[in-house]
Amino acid sequence: IAELQFDSVNGYDKGANYYVGHDNLDSCSHAWGLIYLGGKPFYCDPTWAAGNVNKSTNTYTKEWREHWFLAEPNHFENTHLPNDQSETTSRQKDQSLEIWNLSPKIGPMMYVMKVSLTQREGVLHANEKNEIDINLKMEVLGSIQHFLTSKSTDFKEDIGYQVMHFWKDNKITLQVRLPGPGTYKLDVYATKTLNASTASEGSEMHDKLVTYTIIGQSAKRNTPLHKRRFGSLPPDVLKGFACVSHTKPIIETSTERVVIEYSCPKDGDLLAQLSTENQPTVALKNRMYHERLKGKHAFPHSLTKGRLLLRILPQRPQVRLSKGEGSLAAITRPFQSNCPLKFTLNNINSDKFQTSSQLIFAHSNFGKNDLEKFSVSLRIDEAGFYVLHLFIRQTLAMRWLVVCSKGYDGDLFPPSDDSWGPSWDDFKALDLVMPLRCNGQYTKRSTYVETRPWEKEKT
Repeated sequence: IAELQFDSVNGYDKGANYYVGHDNLDSCSHAWGLIYLGGKPFYCDPTWAAGNVNKSTNTYTKEWREHWFLAEPNHFENTHLPNDQSETTSRQKDQSLEIWNLSPKIGPMMYVMKVSLTQREGVLHANEKNEIDINLKMEVLGSIQHFLTSKSTDFKEDIGYQVMHFWKDNKITLQVRLPGPGTYKLDVYATKTLNASTASEGSEMHDKLVTYTIIGQSAKRNTPLHKRRFGSLPPDVLKGFACVSHTKPIIETSTERVVIEYSCPKDGDLLAQLSTENQPTVALKNRMYHERLKGKHAFPHSLTKGRLLLRILPQRPQVRLSKGEGSLAAITRPFQSNCPLKFTLNNINSDKFQTSSQLIFAHSNFGKNDLEKFSVSLRIDEAGFYVLHLFIRQTLAMRWLVVCSKGYDGDLFPPSDDSWGPSWDDFKALDLVMPLRCNGQYTKRSTYVETRPWEKEKT
């Protein structure tokens, strides 16, 4: 009635039983229509538009799928190839069956989410570890689901937790660890709903994004990955949160220590939790600390396995003791400022400020320009995590995390509640001065006190 030009087309399709690189294609298995509206070609596949096939139950579910009705040629021809090349558009006339069969199977969400493929080959080969990374770039962020099936089970049974995906800006990486040698099919689904947690082919929540065939030739067998999701999730990415120190969320370290730096879109606090794979909901206490940096947050994690090789980094809020002993330059101030300082050291599990005088040796020196350099030496006889507090006029001014991997096996300091070294109050009362020696440092065995103006006394 409308006098529209309509042609029926027979040919190949990448349907429910298809996998990329299929070695037994049936050219007469499918038919669809080609219609011209205003001189422009559109494809119609009434079978695909009306529903989808569930391979697990071998049933057909009726469900309207608009993508396959009046589809543009570039959105249709990846999954449909005419047996007669004269029945196709100019884009497909020079495309061979072999090239078409070896290209990734593209789903509707590829165009909805504006995805660019890094790997344009549909058949991928895993490395010698039976691992491979697949990268996608998306202009529209959403939720991703994936299913890995094996040819040995006719691609019907999902192999759980062998694929992990994580985000970096608007790029997503799928890290695949095959359970062993063989031919596998990876189906990736997507939706624009950021918090969606379920997926099935053709469902309202998710639809097909892309399908690859992955071949593993190595005899190596990889254990399943963690069941929980890794990396920054789309809602966090959209808000500006991102890990800036590591690209992949699985971090391998030989030193049993790692620092993870995480950028934040605005000021605020992040809550980090460290747990083991066997008990993901149980937090490990005293294994990490949080350090605020300019424009980002850092979570240094001290892991349990192996030896902790620790260095002293005074410019950072941590003191790391390799053999239970170490020191740090706490503060430099004008010597004339009469402002009493006090240090306390207590176990990180304690909420009380405890002065452990035999573990702390606080001492002051003179420096250039009449500056007093206040330092603290530590000897801790038991391994663990401690907090070193600095009080100025009874006000908490700063604190350091002290990580002691091995207790000190020598003598501790003599007990004292006061700091060692010169007292400005006493020097001022006695009108004494302390001459500089060795560029502001004293000799190890002697301290010289000079009285004014005539007498020098060795003490």
